Amino acid sequence: QNDEPLFLQYFDEKQGEIWLSNFYDGLFRFRVDGSLLDSLPVTQQDRGLPTGNISFVRPMPNGDWWIGLYGEGIRVMPPDGKHLRAIMPVPTDPNSLAGDAPLFHYVGKDKNIWIASSGGVGKISTVRSMLKVWEVGKGGIPAEETPFTLNKGSDGKTYLSTYATSHLYRLEEDGTATTFTSPYQFAIWNTNRNGDMLEVTGNGTRV
Repeated sequence: QNDEPLFLQYFDEKQGEIWLSNFYDGLFRFRVDGSLLDSLPVTQQDRGLPTGNISFVRPMPNGDWWIGLYGEGIRVMPPDGKHLRAIMPVPTDPNSLAGDAPLFHYVGKDKNIWIASSGGVGKISTVRSMLKVWEVGKGGIPAEETPFTLNKGSDGKTYLSTYATSHLYRLEEDGTATTFTSPYQFAIWNTNRNGDMLEVTGNGTRV
């Protein structure tokens, strides 16, 4: 409906479907032949999104779709697509979402869901109860850093990179984080698992 670009959010190769988003118009689901299957407009109505600033769209093991919205938490769309449910941080609840700006989503082999958000990292069970929260400013993640990407190491631990820093954090089960710093002092943008190696990419360099 406008000249703003569409961003690829998810490609479902098995179903032959593509999810695209537009900041002003919302989220769209197309078949690969270009036919529109569904849309979630930017609106305050029941079946809509409060913002088009979408950080991720991912399927869940139970058939739900999770939609990360920067500044607006997460919206959960069930398989029938009829009603969206909001997951938001609750300041008085230490076991709620760590921040209202989810940036990264990861599902482990145990089907637990990991969310990196502006306020920290949350580990959520498949029944959507929060198992553990690693907050920024507590337990080793500095308050001035923003959680960015998550990945599992060959040691079974989860590793977190923070936005535009050279730091990598290993999330410990006691809620603390162990810090690793790149010797090259580059800003880490991504982590990838390659066999027993966890590759860290930043500014065109990989270690």
